[in-house]
Amino acid sequence: MPVTQYDTEDAAVELPSSCQYLFVYDGDCSFCEWTLAVIQRILPALPKAVDGRSHDLMSLGLDEDDVDYSSWLLVIDGDTVTHYAGWDGFAELLRRQRSDFWRFLGNALMLPGIRVIGNRGYDVVAKNRYRLPHGTAACKHA
Repeated sequence: MPVTQYDTEDAAVELPSSCQYLFVYDGDCSFCEWTLAVIQRILPALPKAVDGRSHDLMSLGLDEDDVDYSSWLLVIDGDTVTHYAGWDGFAELLRRQRSDFWRFLGNALMLPGIRVIGNRGYDVVAKNRYRLPHGTAACKHA
């Protein structure tokens, strides 16, 4: 099966050609890892998740500050990579599920008023994730 490779310092992140998405998160943050585990239990279809701290972010079009603050959904279409951060990434992840329910919810999360509130809420959680359940000092922004 053909694969798309994104070169990294340690190894290549190999994506099957059928895999068009990549989820990047802060692997140093236990709150982020816990949240990812919850999402993996709930949603039926998820992209490959990679720890942004252990991969060459420049090859993905990101830097450490990007991953320090937000999780990212990367949509890969040939040579084009579209980046969705934080709330928008979560909504886009829902919009790309097979179930009509999840797609409807993802579209609703992107409605103008809901999107503004959601982005503000995401910001509050991101800034305070070290205070939340499963958060540690490593979750605090530099």
